[in-house]
Amino acid sequence: MSQLLADLNKLLKKGEPWVWGLAQRQAHDAIKQAFMREGIILRRIDYNRPLIVHTDFSNKGIGAVLGQVDDDGNEYMCACISRSLNKHEANYSSYKGEMLAAVWAVKMFRHHLIGGPPFKLVTDHQPLTYLMSTEGLTGQYARFALAMQEYNFVIEHRPGQCHQNADTLSRNPRNTKEDGTGARLDEEEEPPAHAYASVR
Repeated sequence: MSQLLADLNKLLKKGEPWVWGLAQRQAHDAIKQAFMREGIILRRIDYNRPLIVHTDFSNKGIGAVLGQVDDDGNEYMCACISRSLNKHEANYSSYKGEMLAAVWAVKMFRHHLIGGPPFKLVTDHQPLTYLMSTEGLTGQYARFALAMQEYNFVIEHRPGQCHQNADTLSRNPRNTKEDGTGARLDEEEEPPAHAYASVR
């Protein structure tokens, strides 16, 4: 997909002249054809198949993809989510941010994951694979691990180049910092705007 988008992405670069030519038209048509192929974008969840949750953290946001594997061994997407970070989360270390992304994702997809067979949690951050086996966690790390204990899952590491679905979402997140999942456990969290309304 990135190869198809290359000629269109050039039009978005600062200082690049905006010219809609043959290459751009062909890229646009090729993308439309790719999106029209059956099952290429989203498919319904088949509860007879194991679920996979891809998660990622960047300095802009967190993203996640809920997917499955078809009979041919190809992964497909069932849902995708993202959100931007608040000013405190933007300063998280990679480990803490990846933990936030994982907890937020499983809580967002909770109704699909809870009580079901084990699902796979996929991350491009190798240290996160030790999350549930690490002893002596304290503070927010302990709270993140505790929040994950009600789920039945295994964590798998995949290198970044094999993890671009969630990576793309975290780098281009939905522009909202609201988090109703309770994944954000920062003591520094700002109260929601409506909390001020009653004091005025």
